[in-house]
Amino acid sequence: MIYNCIGIPIDEKEKVHISKKDNVKPTILHAPSDQKGKGTEAIRNVLKEIEKEGYDVNYIEVSGVSHNIVLEKMSESDIVIDQLYSDTPMAGFAAEASINAIPVIVSGYYAEVYKETNPQPIAPTVYCKPDELKEKIIYLLEHKKEWERIGKEEQEYIENHCLSTIVADKFLRIFDGSYPDEWIMNPKDNDYIWGGGVDKKLVTDSIVKLIDNYGPQSLCLDEDSILYKKYIQLYNETSKKS
Repeated sequence: MIYNCIGIPIDEKEKVHISKKDNVKPTILHAPSDQKGKGTEAIRNVLKEIEKEGYDVNYIEVSGVSHNIVLEKMSESDIVIDQLYSDTPMAGFAAEASINAIPVIVSGYYAEVYKETNPQPIAPTVYCKPDELKEKIIYLLEHKKEWERIGKEEQEYIENHCLSTIVADKFLRIFDGSYPDEWIMNPKDNDYIWGGGVDKKLVTDSIVKLIDNYGPQSLCLDEDSILYKKYIQLYNETSKKS
């Protein structure tokens, strides 16, 4: 089952009273549940570079706080940065911002292929590769009229596809077998090797260590699967360079 076809369940209680003020510098919010997995340090560095280049922004970062505090900070925000290594264009925090019509930037290596592997409709967040994060932030800072358009499209997507009752109905369709064929993907056909929450170097290093120490069988993958073949290819290419 393709996860993105089901959606993140969310409801009206996640809506906040927007308290943003006009004619002040843009406020960017990042609220990582896990700073390492969300790429927080790299996101901080990108924001520092942007500020050095003359862009005046108010960067808010909250972590390890209550959900109510996160929603409070969200009410003050113009743009939300979800995470750096996401394998979905809309995870939980992005969905919360989207129901409030706040434009969300999400990055991850899956952004290179998700339009090819996920059936429509696809969450309309600003989903980009990690090395494009800076470019996308600057684009939004320079095109404030886009905030409303992107936020509205995100909110409509939530209302049409991700409200709790809608997601519950999708699960019922799974249980009774009435789901459409495009929701299904054979795991053997999956060729995305990078995952979420980690950068490519860590994935590559981990694969090399596994195979060096325990052999290809340590991948615990079917040898006929595309995923297995791509990891073996990654291992071979990396070994040649070292």
